[in-house]
Amino acid sequence: MLRAECRVVRDGFTLEASFVAAPGRVVVLAGANGSGKSTLLRVLAGLERPSEGFTTLQDEVWFDRASGVWVPAEHRSVGHVTQSLALFPHLDVAGNVGYGLRARSHESRRARVSHLLDQFTLQPLADRRVTAISGGERQRVALARALAREPRVLLLDEPLAALDPRMRAAVRSDLRVRLSALPCATVIVSHDPVDALALADDLVVLEQGRVVQAGMLAEVLRAPDSPGAARFLGVNLFRGWVVGPGSTGTVRVAVGSAHLEVPAHGPAAEVRLLLHPREVTLARTSPEGSARNHLRGVVREVAPEPPYGDTVRVTVASDPPILAQITRASAETLALTPGMEVVASFKATACEVLPG
Repeated sequence: MLRAECRVVRDGFTLEASFVAAPGRVVVLAGANGSGKSTLLRVLAGLERPSEGFTTLQDEVWFDRASGVWVPAEHRSVGHVTQSLALFPHLDVAGNVGYGLRARSHESRRARVSHLLDQFTLQPLADRRVTAISGGERQRVALARALAREPRVLLLDEPLAALDPRMRAAVRSDLRVRLSALPCATVIVSHDPVDALALADDLVVLEQGRVVQAGMLAEVLRAPDSPGAARFLGVNLFRGWVVGPGSTGTVRVAVGSAHLEVPAHGPAAEVRLLLHPREVTLARTSPEGSARNHLRGVVREVAPEPPYGDTVRVTVASDPPILAQITRASAETLALTPGMEVVASFKATACEVLPG
């Protein structure tokens, strides 16, 4: 178990945080830019020395202000992937993956690199320079390099931030599958709600240098207990089970009392569905059109979005409950008020399907 309590004061900003990460689980440090996520990650990595607190991994003490213990980054069992990935452009893929294994014998290093290239589907790219491969492939190289020395803790700082939107969804799903198979504790920094919800087993939400909520993802989603957590979690996340084929290219997933049509995926029977509120339309009656999914329910809340209220977020008490983001003009046209019954609709292709 990785544990940390820290206080860091720097350039007028103060971080005060407690943190726990268990082996085999993915913890996402979430929150807006400037909330203290990357600072906390640097504390865990040993790149930032707090003014107060401690950091321990099982029975190892990495930092203890009271007793004066400080273990520098190079002596911690940590794999660290920065936002820039920091790959070496003069080395090929195999050279990057094996860079941290230079102290090993030639045979041991070659065997470990070959295993990682196979594990991350990089063997065909082994001899290519990292400047000649795609963004998703570079991300896999960086992850393989970070895991080369079999660290007990893996730290990822905004691992998807550099990817374009088309590539991001595919890499996100691939990353989730790979991380779920790791025995080490994994800690990820993200300011993007979709990334956080797709990758997290446990969620730690920071706001202005303070942890405002922490716990299992499902618990935090079920009951956000701070405005910061509620604002951050403004994305629909459904859990369900595949119950059969849908129309062309889709499957039917049971979520609550509804059967939703979503894009066909792999063999997973239990799935998570990510849906951005802007993909949801509202109407007084079931609309005509291409949307295949319709959830009927009563409007619970209509909340203007900052900074100008040009869009509003509408919470609908359907089964499952759903959040829609529509323009203020549309809300006025529908005369939306709490207690009114509406139909929330969205296309099958608007859902991103992830393993359960």
